[in-house]
Amino acid sequence: MLVVNGRWREDGGKMVIINVYAPCVISKKERLWDTIKLVIEQNKEARICVVGDFNSIRANDERIGRGEEIIRRDIRVFDDFIVTSGMIDLPLLGQKFTWYKPDGTCKSKLDQILNSIIDWGPKPFKYFNGWATHPGFKELCEQKWKSYTVEGWKSYTLKEKLKLLKSDLKTWSHETFGEMKKKMEDQKAIIDKLDRFDEVFGLEEEEIIERNRVEAELKRNLIWNESFIHQKTKIKWLKEGDMNSSFFHGWINRR
Repeated sequence: MLVVNGRWREDGGKMVIINVYAPCVISKKERLWDTIKLVIEQNKEARICVVGDFNSIRANDERIGRGEEIIRRDIRVFDDFIVTSGMIDLPLLGQKFTWYKPDGTCKSKLDQILNSIIDWGPKPFKYFNGWATHPGFKELCEQKWKSYTVEGWKSYTLKEKLKLLKSDLKTWSHETFGEMKKKMEDQKAIIDKLDRFDEVFGLEEEEIIERNRVEAELKRNLIWNESFIHQKTKIKWLKEGDMNSSFFHGWINRR
């Protein structure tokens, strides 16, 4: 185990990085976990990252080709360590397994990254897929990007321009999609009013054009709103085109 202490550049806060190369014997692992928990306990106010080869798993599907009894005990010991230490087990991207036996008979996810709950800095920028369907989105991005003047090395320039674009996109999103529910209710009210008028007096050509325009905007807003809900909630059963709401189906399928 290697422990590195330092300061977070953004705010000068303390940070601790613990590099792990765990043994194979579970009893030795338990002693290592206790040592790491002690370091975490002694640095409660610090940002802490524990990373490396833990030689342990948290679920049965993270290891293939080993005895079930060993797997169950390994899971129990390792999971208890993570839970009691208060760390977050970050998901890995890419391949599911990080270690493979040369003959392919055994493979495991042994490498892990554990982070403390303390804020590590600005949250990542959230891009909503519905933005790309807006007719002015691409032009806005191109216009804003060309307007930014940032000097410095290329990576720094890219980072700063992305930061500026993030701010402009958040403002644009609020102005364009803000109060979406109220906009849809207002559009629905206009259509209902014109329909009631049509039943009694009929509509002039200009009124028909206006009704079609408002209905097209309502349908577009319903689709955008569904896309935002789908991405925000990340509910697996919520599929594009099926929001399972009477309001959505009553209007998006209207002829």
